[in-house]
Amino acid sequence: MTVSTYSERPDAAAAQTGRLLFVDAARAIAVLLMIQGHVISVLLTPEYQATEAAKAWLFVRGLTSCTFFFLSGFSFAVATARKWEEYRLPTWSLFRRLTRYLALLAFAYAMHLPGGSMKELLRGTPEQWLAFVTVDVLQLIAVSLLFLQAVAWFVRSRGGLGVVALVAAVSVILTTPVSWSAASSASVPLAVSAYLSGAGGSLFPLFPWSAYVFFGAAAGSWHAARPAARPVGPTARTALATGLGMVAAAALLHLIPFSPYGAIDFWSVSPNLFLVKAGFMLMALSVVIRAVSDRSRLPGLVTALSRQSLLVYVVHLMVLYHPDFGGDTVQRAALRLGPWETAAAALNLIAAMSLLAWVAQQRRRYLASVRGWARARDAAASVANSAHALR
Repeated sequence: MTVSTYSERPDAAAAQTGRLLFVDAARAIAVLLMIQGHVISVLLTPEYQATEAAKAWLFVRGLTSCTFFFLSGFSFAVATARKWEEYRLPTWSLFRRLTRYLALLAFAYAMHLPGGSMKELLRGTPEQWLAFVTVDVLQLIAVSLLFLQAVAWFVRSRGGLGVVALVAAVSVILTTPVSWSAASSASVPLAVSAYLSGAGGSLFPLFPWSAYVFFGAAAGSWHAARPAARPVGPTARTALATGLGMVAAAALLHLIPFSPYGAIDFWSVSPNLFLVKAGFMLMALSVVIRAVSDRSRLPGLVTALSRQSLLVYVVHLMVLYHPDFGGDTVQRAALRLGPWETAAAALNLIAAMSLLAWVAQQRRRYLASVRGWARARDAAASVANSAHALR
């Protein structure tokens, strides 16, 4: 593996692309935290997981999901701003984007199929149906980005996308307690309530988790509106100040004795929880922005972990939880390890997933360089764009 070199002063082209180096760096860090977090959850002895230190670390690694969602919305807004007309009209770029989101949604449900087949689902138990419709990371991202794409069709400007995304984020945060309460009604279909509440088993229902995607889209729209030549320093300071402000606001709101929602669970539906998590996430992101502010490129492994995060996500879950890989057996046997053994297992899995990401990224780069593959891709795009032009 070749390690990328860095220049003291990036040229204009590098500076343009370098504005998003912090996105790749932050996503790569989140991938590593995700892997070790799942390993700890599966293998660490419960008595160690019950310690105060473990609970504090649980909160820290819990920010990885917030980061993934925020960066998904951020990247969407930046990419949309750069190709505004292409993503608002029936072009090849729009077709590829929609196909990717719909495929992600279909794949998310396929991962929940009992027995891995539709045949088993049709004769499945109520518990299997419940497991099938529960909303996880991939459904959340796909549905949230499809919503943002619909917003892009209706608004008139890039700034309008950011405004609507921010309003959507605030609306989701404020209505989460109401959504969870409404989802408990027997008249709400199970497949719908799974998106409205986590009470039925959904790990990442739209309420409140889509707020992080929408908040990221609002931040991405603001970032895309900045002049390309401006340094990223102001972005880091803005992220830090905003994060501090959100955490301070959460602390002040917590001191208010009155709650419009009555007695609610802070760790699931409280709007204050979003302020705390998003605030700490932005403060951590400001550090990452500073760390890469003078870079023109990132190490190849960092880029690979970021670009292949979906592959790493799926494969490491199969290793830890799928019966064919022994993970489910480990859990059923209640086999637990001490801190050092768990750390060793986490490092081994991180090394394996890093190698997988790097190989996959090298293969992707090779396919992109193959002349016939590139020509076929360009021809398809040309046909789609010509068809639009003739309308």
